[in-house]
Amino acid sequence: MGRAIRLRYTGLIAFLARIGSIFTGLAFTVLVTRNLSVSEFGLWQYISILCSYLLFPNALINYWSTRFTARGYNVGKTHVCLSASFSFAALVAFLAMSVWGSRDLTADVSVFFLASLTIPFLYLSQALEALAYGHRPELPQYGFVVFEVSKIALGIVFVLLLRMGFYGVLTSVILAYAVQAAFLAITQLSFLRGSLDWNVAAQWIKSSWLPAYGLLPGTLLSFDTLLVTVLSNSTEPIAYWRAAQVIFGMVSYSAFLASALYPKLLSGGGSRDVETVLKLVLMFAVPMVVGAFVLAKPLLAILKAEYVVASDIVRVGVFVALISATANVFSGAIAGLESVDKEGQLSFRKLMKSKLFLIPSINMVASSAYLASLFIITRLILSYDAENAYIMIPFYANIGLLIVNALTLLYLYAILKKILKFSFPALSLLKYTVAAMPMIVVFFLYPPVGSLKTIAEALVGGCIYFSLLLLIDKEARELLAAGIRYVGNRFS
Repeated sequence: MGRAIRLRYTGLIAFLARIGSIFTGLAFTVLVTRNLSVSEFGLWQYISILCSYLLFPNALINYWSTRFTARGYNVGKTHVCLSASFSFAALVAFLAMSVWGSRDLTADVSVFFLASLTIPFLYLSQALEALAYGHRPELPQYGFVVFEVSKIALGIVFVLLLRMGFYGVLTSVILAYAVQAAFLAITQLSFLRGSLDWNVAAQWIKSSWLPAYGLLPGTLLSFDTLLVTVLSNSTEPIAYWRAAQVIFGMVSYSAFLASALYPKLLSGGGSRDVETVLKLVLMFAVPMVVGAFVLAKPLLAILKAEYVVASDIVRVGVFVALISATANVFSGAIAGLESVDKEGQLSFRKLMKSKLFLIPSINMVASSAYLASLFIITRLILSYDAENAYIMIPFYANIGLLIVNALTLLYLYAILKKILKFSFPALSLLKYTVAAMPMIVVFFLYPPVGSLKTIAEALVGGCIYFSLLLLIDKEARELLAAGIRYVGNRFS
């Protein structure tokens, strides 16, 4: 097995990588939109969505690869070979759909032939990420950073300097995935030198129904946009909803701080690890909730002045995101503590009775309840207050989701308490809340005007929060000291 899994280090790397991706993603999007026509940009989105659909088989085996690797089984070669066979089938499917799609979209078929090269590199990158997640969960975060930086650098070369247009965009993305895959492969060579075990591969394929079932709740949730659009016969409610989601969705990034908990528990962690990760997630989520709640209007104004009316949607949404991030810790802990596959054997009957089946079942019920409430909410608002439906529907939809997520959180907490003795860090949560209070005072005394001032004030608020937290919280001081030691050791 690899080195010991570092909970806080991996979580912070994952969190910072996702925050950084906001800027790299925006930079690449601007690079693309300013060098492609509207139709070419739409074609790029179409190809990206098509590729995402064809990645589904890979997700099914990635699930088991992570669990087996964390248990100590050397399944790297088996995983990569199985993923490669799936990628070949996906490549053929992509080319077949491309021949048909190129006629309907009046696009050159050569564009699709070039884009098809994305499939094998995507499959390989995701397979190597899943493998790394089981023994060194910080590696996928490094790989993500490598991909983002490579994408920008290659985009500058092929799109800006060589002016290759749409072909340059595709080439940049394909090569960025290739660089990411090379990085992940080189850093895991010892895990790719094992034997090829077709018995394990057959077990994964036979038991792929479980990860497939786990993907259903998220798929079900994605229908909320379609449901509201169909019922209201308008895209306006969705526009304000998604604009608000850009702001309160940043709170969801705190869930990445729990990245290492799942593999840590699979490899033998315990209650202390759960408590450590809970504190870390809440330490960063609380100031983000407070900042987004108070600065909802100026933050929305950064997107567009018309979206300021969606501020109340943001204020409800931040609590939805906070509860979701906490529930993510609980569900990850429950799945990590489940030992049904510990011996490397996958039994249908045992899996059906395990927590691995229970968790997606809970999420299925929650997703169904949310969609049902959304249907009722939308119909009622359209009947009694159609004039303000564009704001009222997303606002009450978020309230419905808040209630559903809160009930789900309580249920997951009760399950976890039955299988693991741990303490919810209530005192730490109180400290984080107290440390966030001065932020509110500053934001009210000096309301920001303009995009740059809003961003600057949000950063100042964060500095105030962490400065006060260092005074009142021992663990925050220990985290800072550990960070300073790490940086010092890297440069010494």
